[in-house]
Amino acid sequence: RAESQFVDAYETLRGALLRATSLRDRVLPDAERAVQEAREAWERGLFGFLEVLDAERTRVDLRVTYVQALADVHREAAELERVVAAPLDAPPSAPDPGGRP
Repeated sequence: RAESQFVDAYETLRGALLRATSLRDRVLPDAERAVQEAREAWERGLFGFLEVLDAERTRVDLRVTYVQALADVHREAAELERVVAAPLDAPPSAPDPGGRP
């Protein structure tokens, strides 16, 4: 039973870390590029302002998703600590390189 709880907690934490890392490393940078491209296209008259706002909204939604993913990482780390009855050596996190959520 204890081994099963450990494996479950570890795998859940691992999945949460992978999700947060993927958001940070791939999804958020793509959203940033999409906003920049939409702005540039709007400045050249190729897009309407609604397209820029849509790209911005998507970026904000993805940032919220990232913050939720970070919360999941910490929640799952706490669960793993509970299962092993000891603190983890280093708290897992996937901070934004720019210091922003």
